[in-house]
Amino acid sequence: MFNAYQFHIQLLDSPTPVWRRFIIPAETNFKRLHDAIQIVMLWDDSHLAKFENDLRKPTFRFVLSSDEVEEYKARLAYFKSKPQLEAF
Repeated sequence: MFNAYQFHIQLLDSPTPVWRRFIIPAETNFKRLHDAIQIVMLWDDSHLAKFENDLRKPTFRFVLSSDEVEEYKARLAYFKSKPQLEAF
């Protein structure tokens, strides 16, 4: 018997509805799930995202808040401003 999970991904706060539904094998790991999301959303692995365990539901969500985006940008700017470490 083939066991699989069906996912429904929807972008929130989009001016037009954007969603995808797809099915993956039950034994799929998070790396493969991430790859599947990139493919079905037509993304090129440049969107900031993370898997977050919501304890109120036995699901994982693909989310990134605007605060987290700003924090990431600030951290990236900080590291870009640092000089490269020289080789020993």
